Amino acid sequence: MTALSFEKLPIPTRCCYFSSLQTSNDVDNSDSNDNSDYNDYDYDDSNIADDHDHDHDDENNTKRRIWLDPKALLSDRTSRFINQPLGSLHHLDIKLASVDLIRECGKLNSFEGMKMASDLLERMIEEKKHVNLEMNNSSNNNNNNGSTSSILIVPDRTFKMVMYGWANICKKVSIAPQRMREVLDLMIQEAEYDKSIKQEMETNRIKNEESNNSGLSCEPTVDIYNTLLQGLSQAASRSIQAAIEAEHALKTMKKMNRNRGWHTKPNTRSYSLVMNAYAKTKHVTAGERAESVLRKMIQCYEEEKEAYLEEYGVQYDIFDTHTNERNIVTPDTIAYSIVIQAYGQSDSDDAAGKALNLLNELINSDNPMLQPDAFAFANTINAFSRKAAKLQSPHARFEAAQQAEEILWMMVDEIKKRPQMEVTDDNTDGSIVPFNSCLNAWAQSFTRESPHRADDLLQRMLDPELQSLAQIYPNAVSFNTCMLAWSKSSKFEEGSSAPERAEELLNLLREISKGDDDDNSHDKQNSKLRPDVRSYVTVMNAYAISHRKDSVFHTYRLLNDLIQDVREGYFDTGDNKDKINASPFTILFKAVANTKKIDMSSNELEDLAFGPLDGDEEELSEVIDPYSIALKTYSDLLKDAHDLGVRADHFAFSEMLAVVEAHTDAESIERRQRIEEIFHDACQAGHVSSMVVRAMQKACPNDIMLKDLLQLRGNDTVVSIESINRFPKQWTARVSQEFRRVSSRSEHFRKQTNFFGANNSKKNNNSSSKKKHSKKGSFRKNIIKRK
Repeated sequence: MTALSFEKLPIPTRCCYFSSLQTSNDVDNSDSNDNSDYNDYDYDDSNIADDHDHDHDDENNTKRRIWLDPKALLSDRTSRFINQPLGSLHHLDIKLASVDLIRECGKLNSFEGMKMASDLLERMIEEKKHVNLEMNNSSNNNNNNGSTSSILIVPDRTFKMVMYGWANICKKVSIAPQRMREVLDLMIQEAEYDKSIKQEMETNRIKNEESNNSGLSCEPTVDIYNTLLQGLSQAASRSIQAAIEAEHALKTMKKMNRNRGWHTKPNTRSYSLVMNAYAKTKHVTAGERAESVLRKMIQCYEEEKEAYLEEYGVQYDIFDTHTNERNIVTPDTIAYSIVIQAYGQSDSDDAAGKALNLLNELINSDNPMLQPDAFAFANTINAFSRKAAKLQSPHARFEAAQQAEEILWMMVDEIKKRPQMEVTDDNTDGSIVPFNSCLNAWAQSFTRESPHRADDLLQRMLDPELQSLAQIYPNAVSFNTCMLAWSKSSKFEEGSSAPERAEELLNLLREISKGDDDDNSHDKQNSKLRPDVRSYVTVMNAYAISHRKDSVFHTYRLLNDLIQDVREGYFDTGDNKDKINASPFTILFKAVANTKKIDMSSNELEDLAFGPLDGDEEELSEVIDPYSIALKTYSDLLKDAHDLGVRADHFAFSEMLAVVEAHTDAESIERRQRIEEIFHDACQAGHVSSMVVRAMQKACPNDIMLKDLLQLRGNDTVVSIESINRFPKQWTARVSQEFRRVSSRSEHFRKQTNFFGANNSKKNNNSSSKKKHSKKGSFRKNIIKRK
């Protein structure tokens, strides 16, 4: 089969093609300095026939080059480009139009889009090899005719854009890292091919004075490898193997630079991306591995600094890097903060201590690139917050939270040491993050003193003197975290006043926001200080877990207040920023499930449960029926009676099943009907999660009913339910991966053993007197039977 020759476009068509590229908003101007592209479109008017003679040709060429039409479907544009005959693509199709198409494919942020982008890249490589082969085969004729030709090169920017597209979806597409590696391997392979074809053409004396590829190459660069590292950093959230591969790629970059002379020498960003990959793993060894990379970075900095002195005869200026001849790898505050974050997210026992050591290195350093910022302090505080959350001893948890607060005031002391002129410019100023992190440390410590310490800290944050010094202003997160501390303390004792303390903060936050609105304040910080949906949810949860007699009343009251505020547009719901979901309704169900069953024999009291919440609060809280409240709220949630755009999720369904379990008799028709209705609703919504299955196991009066509802057939039993993946897909369509595993077989057998053991002991207690009288006789009967 004879290969197609490279066909140049007719001049009018090429002119139209070039104009369309220039008017496109998505074309990268980085190629604007390549004059060979523009010279190719210079022509003499005398060589152009009358426009009328070319109208028909222009129309055909426009249809043929549909990939230039932004109004056409992207799939059609891509397909037409890929299916063009070999040798028919212009070099600007390779350098510009293809990049435009790949960019559009990447914007889809999907596997399908990146599959099209990869197909485009493969098509361009096929075109390149075809054209170069044809050119090489016809070299003798070209030399005899004195004609000039130029080899075709797919530029590195095209490879980078494909890799960048795969990198953006590495977090959600498991195969994306492999695709990035394939693109990089292909790039290395094509770089070797381009080198060999250039040498071969030089040997055959092919003239290339007017090359359209001046300055172009597909050799991998540090930017290409950094794109790979960026993708692996995203994929590391799923597995530590991606982070390990990123560190290996760092070594490969050095090797490529040393052996091949490619510009792949790692820079500061390269090291930071590898450390960030370890931080995202949250692995127990993440901190140690990230710090190991940091130490290598510091060693590289020292070596490159000496090499710079030998090469240029002057010291590398770390104070004014713009005066240096070139940049070298330089450890900075970002690198340290990433490693501190890796320790903060690690479950290692000594992670918090090592994070503090790194923070002290920053504080004691004379290097201007190593000045601690707010995030370095916040990440260190987070390390102690995580430590406080996982320790068993209340005293140890308290000490961890106390040390977190000491680090916070260490930051304030650092601010005081600086000259006044540096206060407003420093990275630590104007950031509320470390203060909120410290509040969270007290909330996570879960001791009797925790809410009081969090409340004291919040009051200090409201002090104008501290606000003026540190340029910090409490936000909704500050109040919500303090509310959380009070909410968690509701479990310590029955009848605790913690819910009221949490609600006091909610009311204070509302007063501050109303005061700002009345004063028409233009303060950028305070004008945004107002409760959000989470504020209400936190206080509602404080009542729900308090096991107080009036918990349902107050939870229901706050739910109605929240609904009213949402309907009046009180919250900022732009971009789903503070949009209400099913959580407030779920918390009400939790409050009802935690209350004792009430026998409502009076119709008047039942009607009151659905009436307005006016009158004496104490009186109303004693007469409302929690179960009726839950049923009405559940019905409102399913119907979206308040026009909130809220749908029930698997949390709501599981808590509602707990309500039915707590407030109905085990063998009653009411329980059976309610369980069937709720489970049917969960199936219809696609929210049959592991939580719903566990709630079903507890609520169903027997395994026969459970097996029937779950559609277990044949020899399948409840014991075999390890994952919800065995159910119909429409049942579980909206359930995320983390809520798909129900339990292992061993866990279920243990639960079943405990269940039957408890029932047997209960039966033994009920018939203890009979067994005492019949135990000896029964034993004798067994002996007789054996004989």
